[in-house]
Amino acid sequence: MLEDFDPESAGKRRFGASLLASVGFYGVLGASVVLASSAMHQIVQEEPALEVTFRAPPPAPPPPPAPPPSIAPAPTEALAPARLGQVRPRLEAPTAIPDATPAESDAPLATSNAPFAPENEGDPNGTQDGVIGGAPGGTGSAIQPEPVAQPAPPARPLPHGPMRVPEGGTSPQPSDTSTQPEIPQELRASGLASIRIVVRVVVNEDGSVSECAVLRGHPLMPDENVIRAIRSWHFTPARTASGDTFVAIHTLPITFRISL
Repeated sequence: MLEDFDPESAGKRRFGASLLASVGFYGVLGASVVLASSAMHQIVQEEPALEVTFRAPPPAPPPPPAPPPSIAPAPTEALAPARLGQVRPRLEAPTAIPDATPAESDAPLATSNAPFAPENEGDPNGTQDGVIGGAPGGTGSAIQPEPVAQPAPPARPLPHGPMRVPEGGTSPQPSDTSTQPEIPQELRASGLASIRIVVRVVVNEDGSVSECAVLRGHPLMPDENVIRAIRSWHFTPARTASGDTFVAIHTLPITFRISL
């Protein structure tokens, strides 16, 4: 019997059995994983997507309107003014008119301690009889209020200068340009029909020119020829929006025609 036992063939059989068991186990495990994945994929596909919509909170309600201001009720009956801490007695209309005039009384007038004596009528801090100048027949003297002297209106400040024309004002404009600058022979021979020069002038309130400067000249025209001519010109004076004249600084472009 021991001779029939082959160790090599027994080991091969055990190895084959183990291999078959391993393949079967992992095959079953792989199939389980594939089935579980398919089931999860189907569940995920069938479950609808969740949609979330964010909405703004509702606006706050407007504040309640403010209560109307309380109005004090008007007094139904005007009260008589107080005289020396006491209230004037209410006057009542007589119920009967007497036929005869009552006789004059010889009783003395009320003393100064009486709260309604004639000399204590009206404001206790005011004039006698409570009336300016005294009541008819009273002893008070007429008081005329002194006229209050009205202050003279302040003089309107005159515009100063020299200054540039403010907003709303009018610029000085040439009114007499009879004096023309001397044209050099080189400029006449150049064939130019005109040249444009920019100057800055200071025009007085009477329209005369006190200062002149050439800001942009011409190479063939000397600046002194232009200044000499413009200083003899006359302008309409500059005025503010209210019509006042003033010494103005004005920039003026001038075109000189050249006659051959």
